[in-house]
Parts: sequence; C-alpha cells; structure tokens
Amino acid sequence: MAVQKKSTKKQDSKPSSFVQNYLIGYNVVSGIAWAYVFKIIFTHMISGNSYKTLFNELGSTLIGVQTVAVLEILHSAVGFVKSGLMTTVAQVFSRLYICWGVFYLFPEDSVTQSFGVLLLGVAWSITEIVRYAYYVTSIKGISFYPLLWIRYTFFYILYPAGVTGELLVAIASLPYAKNLSPYLYYYYIVLMATYAPGFYVLYGHMIRQRKKQLNPTVKKNVESSTPPAVRSATKKKKL
Repeated sequence: MAVQKKSTKKQDSKPSSFVQNYLIGYNVVSGIAWAYVFKIIFTHMISGNSYKTLFNELGSTLIGVQTVAVLEILHSAVGFVKSGLMTTVAQVFSRLYICWGVFYLFPEDSVTQSFGVLLLGVAWSITEIVRYAYYVTSIKGISFYPLLWIRYTFFYILYPAGVTGELLVAIASLPYAKNLSPYLYYYYIVLMATYAPGFYVLYGHMIRQRKKQLNPTVKKNVESSTPPAVRSATKKKKL
C-alpha cells in the first residue's frame, strides 16, 4: 500500500506535456532571438564599423530580447524548472538593470559608445544561444556531449567578459545618474558593489557544476539541475 502511494505521488509530480512543449517553444524562440542579436553584432563589426556605433543598431533589440527573460523568473516560481528562484531573480535583474537602468534611462554617447556594449553583447548572446540549445536537447532527451562541453567551458571567458562589459557601461552612466538623483547615484554604486561577491559565488558555482556535469561517474548530478520536464523526457527516451 505504501509503495503504491509513493508511486502515485511520483506520477503526479511529472510535468504535463503542455509544460514540456511550452519550455521547448520558449527555449527555441529565445535561442533564435539571441542568435539574431549576435547576427547584428557580427555583421556590424565585420563590415568595418566601429564598436562605438554598435548600439545604434543593437540597442532596442538587445533590450527587448533580454526583457523577455523575465518569464524565467515565473518558470522558476511555478516549478517549471529546478533553478533556484533567488538565483534566477538576481541574474535576470542584473541584466535588466543594464538594459533599462543604464541604456534606456541614460542613452548618452559616453554610455552607448562604450566598449562595454560590444563586450556584453557578445558575451550575453553566445551564452544564451548555447544555454537555450542545451535546454532544448535536454528536454528532448538528446545527449550531445559537444554542446554540454561548450556550455560548461565557454563561461570561463564569457562570464568575465560579460561582467566587465556591464561594469564599463554602468560606470559610464554614473555622472548622469548623479545629475538625475543623488539617491539613484548611490543606489547604482551599491548595485555595482554587489558584482564582486556575485561574480565570486556564481563563477565558483559554474566551476563546480562543470566538474559534475562533465564527469560521467556523477550522472545523477546532471539530472538534478535540469527541469522536471527534462528528467521525465530523458527517462522516457531511455526506456
């Protein structure tokens, strides 16, 4: 009787096909959107244009695509994915701060023409293209080691590059924030002060995750960091 009850509970915890299909659709669309962001950057730079004029082409698209990521907070809150809610909130908010609190609020030349625009644009877009592609293959139960390796290796360069880019544009916005409001200025200072400990924690977390994910002897750790839909689909495919 107890065994049957446990089995029923486990069965009830399985995600619906709607959740799986929704996550696949969301990840595919998001991956394509970030590929478009990268395409804008690539074509702009390969055409011989200066990084100082990149924001003119990239700005509105970058802000729009990143803003859609607010949905990922909802995904975590309702249990569609296993990602920690507070971690997701912190990651999404830090980028929204750059998009809306810096680019949108202070579209001054010293901000939009910063080298940080190119740095964060490349880092964000490549990171998200890989991440969303990885999620899609995982939900479909497809094991593709090169993609797994890229996801847990490229961050060594992309994460520091992204953080550096964010700080460059954030620092450039400080004089304008101060003119608008001293309170906003100090608020931005506090936000930037959180980058150092935040980087230390998240970078260390990714290094530990890399060891777990790329080590075939700890397969269970790979499954524990994926959405319920991923684990369900993977098990079903193996059967």
